[in-house]
Amino acid sequence: MSGHKYLPNASKIASKVVAIAKHTGRKTVKASDIKLALRT
Repeated sequence: MSGHKYLPNASKIASKVVAIAKHTGRKTVKASDIKLALRT
């Protein structure tokens, strides 16, 4: 059941990834964007 504590965070991380992708002006999300979002 340890995976459940990450669920509320997932949407926050997803919106961060989208924000990073928009900020860089790219239409696609790269793995580096996701890593960056997870780090912040």
